[in-house]
Amino acid sequence: MTFRWLLCLLLPGLLHAATQDPQALREAVADFAYQQLRSMPGEVTVSVGSPDPRQKLPACRKLDPYLPAGALLRGRTLLGVRCLDGANWSLTLQAKISIVTDVVFSSRPLTAGTPLVAGDLQLQRRDLADLPTSVLTDPGQAVGRSLLTSVAGGQPLRSELFRAPFAVLQNQQVRLVAQSDAFRIETIGKALSNAQVGQVVGVRTDSGQVVQGVVQGPGVVLVTVE
Repeated sequence: MTFRWLLCLLLPGLLHAATQDPQALREAVADFAYQQLRSMPGEVTVSVGSPDPRQKLPACRKLDPYLPAGALLRGRTLLGVRCLDGANWSLTLQAKISIVTDVVFSSRPLTAGTPLVAGDLQLQRRDLADLPTSVLTDPGQAVGRSLLTSVAGGQPLRSELFRAPFAVLQNQQVRLVAQSDAFRIETIGKALSNAQVGQVVGVRTDSGQVVQGVVQGPGVVLVTVE
């Protein structure tokens, strides 16, 4: 009788000890999100929901948080956690991630093709969860670059609105590389126009000859010889 009575007292505690603590799950997932976002500018806040209380998971000695396929570390999202030691389970938790930081906006209507100056830009404090993932957060990412299309004032600036930066500038001294399957020759020339990576540009060599090549990178033009 005494044994059965002690067993009835201890059994609920034993069962509880064998069940995964939901708070530990939330903390592990939140810590994972903070670590992933540690390089983000601004103020990061992560709120993780509780697992379904009806789901009694076996206790785990080693939790492995992860980002499920297709999920983003911003806004309302899902974060996953699985057990690597002590049990075999995996689940996802609902989360809300806020990243409040400075975002680059147009301070006035901007015309396509005109290099931007600092006065064209203004910073507004916003939550990145409410904006496209490609918005700019540093004015230096926009100053000196040209827009592909005109933009109204008060709009967030996104990377896809800009022309790709020129890798070669007109009259810039460039490294001209001529190569085939049998040889490779490098010399110096002068670019005849601005060009982006992948574009064709004319280069005048020291001898005065003009050749056409493809921009490979900053200051490098490749001429393929058959």
